[in-house]
Amino acid sequence: MNFVARPPSDRNGVGHGVDDLDEALFAFYRSEMPRPWPSLQLPDRAPSAPTVRLASPAPALPSRAWFRSPRFALAASVALLIGGYALMSAALAPPAVTDNPSLNEGTASPKSNNRDMAPVHPAEDDVDVRDWLEVDGNKPTTLHIQVFPRK
Repeated sequence: MNFVARPPSDRNGVGHGVDDLDEALFAFYRSEMPRPWPSLQLPDRAPSAPTVRLASPAPALPSRAWFRSPRFALAASVALLIGGYALMSAALAPPAVTDNPSLNEGTASPKSNNRDMAPVHPAEDDVDVRDWLEVDGNKPTTLHIQVFPRK
């Protein structure tokens, strides 16, 4: 690059202001440049230039078995990932909500298990007790107990 003149500078803010550091650096680098610039000297062409030999072609890669290819390894790892996800999601799925929950293998009514409890000694007991369990889908099971005076 041939830099003959300095870039314009204006102290009014249009260009860059000149300071002492810029002046010192400009003078230093200008003194380090050779004057006049040397001309280009091409190297002499050697009379005995080496001949260019073509490289031998690379040997063909041996064919691999299909199950040892990187594509097969990638496909197998993706299949294992998807299969593992499906297996884990099926194993950890919440129980299905049934429309007709029952207790004791179907002997209970659809919403509750009503049964009367006979007192141990009917002559000594003054109350009747009724209890049942209420099951409603995935909600907690409710235990109901009713006590009636004997008539």
